Amino acid sequence: MPAKLMESMTVQDVMEALKETQTVLVPMGVTEQHGYHLPLCTDTLIGYETCKAAAEQTGAFVTPPYTCGYSGGTLPGTINLSPQTVSLMVADTVESLARQAFKTIILVPGHGDTIFLQMLELGAKMAQWLRNLPPDVMVAQATVFSQDGLGGTSPVGHLDCHAGFYETSLMMHLKPEWVRPDMPVDSPEFMRKLFAGQLGIFVGEKLVDDPAVVPRIRQHDDMKVGVQGDPTKASAEWGRKIFQGMVAVLVDLIRRLESGRKSSGAAP
Repeated sequence: MPAKLMESMTVQDVMEALKETQTVLVPMGVTEQHGYHLPLCTDTLIGYETCKAAAEQTGAFVTPPYTCGYSGGTLPGTINLSPQTVSLMVADTVESLARQAFKTIILVPGHGDTIFLQMLELGAKMAQWLRNLPPDVMVAQATVFSQDGLGGTSPVGHLDCHAGFYETSLMMHLKPEWVRPDMPVDSPEFMRKLFAGQLGIFVGEKLVDDPAVVPRIRQHDDMKVGVQGDPTKASAEWGRKIFQGMVAVLVDLIRRLESGRKSSGAAP
């Protein structure tokens, strides 16, 4: 079954395709800093391409990607939606799809920030708790990154979670023309401490050091480029392996959920 990309479908197309499957993938991205070598849409593109590739194997629907969310970064080009907005956006999306007869709704984040992921889960919970959805609607949140296909090895042995080896490799595979050849990072001292886990890109400050005081959070002043990792070790071949692993994880989740629905007597 081919992927069903909703952005290019008509109302009639969707109605007919719903007779084949009621599974829909929702790519959740952000527009944020990814150094000087990767575009701001990196997370959105990776999430969307993963959904499309998984849908090619399963026949699932894929919604247009959400291009803005919560990043927390503040370098130029980053667009932050408040976490509350993200959770409401998810709840509204889930409710809208559920009332159109979609039964298995899978949120697929291309961005791994902890707060962002928590807000996706909160939005999904609120939709099912407070929106009075049909009882046969199931919502899931995918975790697509996997070491599968990497052979248990990696060229990097330190924290590499943002615009480094992994994301740069993925972009070299998916959109090589969008990857700039120069790959500067922040100061050697900052990167050394970052890799050692001695600091993060965010700093919490309290006027009074008391457990009851909510800290003021800001981006670390030494974060100038927006890279957490080593992009110089990236390659398109590594990107292909990583991407294949991500798609395999999502395909497995789709098939598990659809099989579970059939076993329980619910519509697939």
